[in-house]
Amino acid sequence: ISEVITNMAISYPIHFVANYTIIPAYATEIYNAGYDFESFTIINLQLGLWFTVISFVRLYLLRRLYAHYGPRETALSLMKRGIRRIRNA
Repeated sequence: ISEVITNMAISYPIHFVANYTIIPAYATEIYNAGYDFESFTIINLQLGLWFTVISFVRLYLLRRLYAHYGPRETALSLMKRGIRRIRNA
């Protein structure tokens, strides 16, 4: 359950930032596509691919983190561990 809660907690900020970086890059193309179904479909597939890759990488890294530290760790304990590591470096 800790992994699921952590995944939900970090996915929103990651995708929030992704929305503000990826979608503006396609704004002109979306505007120019107008009602052209083929162009609009290609743009939507590209956007979907971006968000799929982001989700895949996020989930892969999170699973590796939990596999390394164990399922009993919580998001809070992992953050505390990271802060301690940064302070001691």
